[in-house]
Amino acid sequence: MNKDWTVWNFWPQGATDTTCVSALDVGFLYGDGLFETVRFEEGQLFFFQEHIDRLQRSCLALQIQADLSCLTKNALERLLEVSGLAEGVGRLKILVARGTDTPTILAMARQEPKPLHRPVQCRVFPEQRSCPMARHKTLSYSYYWYARRWAQANGCDYAILVDPFDHVLEADMANLFLIEDDLIIRPFETLNRLVGVVEQVLLTRVFPELGLACEQRLIQPEEITQECSLFLTNSMVDVLPVSHFNGSPLSDCSLLATTLRKHLHRVSGNDGLSNGTGLR
Repeated sequence: MNKDWTVWNFWPQGATDTTCVSALDVGFLYGDGLFETVRFEEGQLFFFQEHIDRLQRSCLALQIQADLSCLTKNALERLLEVSGLAEGVGRLKILVARGTDTPTILAMARQEPKPLHRPVQCRVFPEQRSCPMARHKTLSYSYYWYARRWAQANGCDYAILVDPFDHVLEADMANLFLIEDDLIIRPFETLNRLVGVVEQVLLTRVFPELGLACEQRLIQPEEITQECSLFLTNSMVDVLPVSHFNGSPLSDCSLLATTLRKHLHRVSGNDGLSNGTGLR
């Protein structure tokens, strides 16, 4: 398995593996840019168009005038193939920075082990925040890395982020769904949080197929009790059941998580691949 990153720079004349980023690029200086993380397996990209659509919306919102027409599924899968990344599982990161005169567009990929779909433990991160930029996947990502390191230092896998009103927003690098009395609940999209690609696919394609109801609601940490279940979603681990929240056990939703993973794999269009999928 090749764990080194392969990087391509997308110039107007085409893609090249000769990577050069100016020290004056405001994406480098201030994190003024965006990124997407796309899972691939056996050279095929999962939910690629959904990621590109979100990236395009954020470019428009932040007035980054980047031409993303070079980022096609066929072109990037071809780059994976010629770079020896057509086998196994991995992640493709697409980065768009404001640049100097023109935006910088990079893609980078590496192989990774298949995700382990074991239940995870979560704890509320004490540093509350509410920032409109959280609705976009910006290069200024240190808050989330800090929250993840804090969670791991406190014996957990993920930190749960809350706003100054103690409303649950998301996990440090995942979206979350609460199950209460057979109803699936997610935080309001209008809160300052990132709406995930897998979250949207579940809402629009998987839940309707399975006849599952889901509503938006304000959630506070004290509402997540032992009678509730909780699961996380993102593009690399797809669906993860949460076993413990703030040190207390939760009801098990592993069977539902497995069902959701299988349906995500099917609607991704990559039916011929294994069910060990990991698809924010």
